Amino acid sequence: IWKLRDSGVGSILLAQPSPEDASALAPAPRRPWIAAGGWTTAALFTGLSFYGMAEQTNWAASVNRGDPETAVRSAERLRWIGRADPHLDMFDGLVALRAGELDASLAAYQESLDLYPTPEAYFALAVVHTSRAELELAERALRTCLDLDPKHGKAHRLLGLQLSRRGEFEAGLRHLDVAVRLMPADSAVKDELAAVRASQGRPNAP
Repeated sequence: IWKLRDSGVGSILLAQPSPEDASALAPAPRRPWIAAGGWTTAALFTGLSFYGMAEQTNWAASVNRGDPETAVRSAERLRWIGRADPHLDMFDGLVALRAGELDASLAAYQESLDLYPTPEAYFALAVVHTSRAELELAERALRTCLDLDPKHGKAHRLLGLQLSRRGEFEAGLRHLDVAVRLMPADSAVKDELAAVRASQGRPNAP
């Protein structure tokens, strides 16, 4: 023992790790499959990103040139890769509404609202409910639309007409009057306001 102490061999032995410690300190084996997997994932996401941008461009171009069928297919592909967008649902709802597919239109507008509630989406929803003779639901959607955008002229117009048709003329006239102020170039709403006034015997009311 004293020889080990005096010769410094003891300190050398103490400084050397045990076999167990040495194995713990040894560098971990390289796993090339991890790196390859990371690069593959990155490439996949990059490819999806570029594909999504290209498909969005295709969707917009289809809308602009009046090609609803191509636009709808592009929207379906965008949703498939996780690119859900309220504008896609709004367009699908409009296409379905024009085709008379009220259930599909209603579902599309509701999906748009689930993603991002906007005045336009609530107004569109009200139009579909009106077409389905669901007037209470239509009124609720119109009032929500006006809560979000008090200057939504089309919503004032449709709500004014609905209120007038069920005999609430004062409220209906107020909304129609606001609609005329918000949409002064729309002759149809002026005629509708004049007609409701005439039905109440006051065609020349301001």
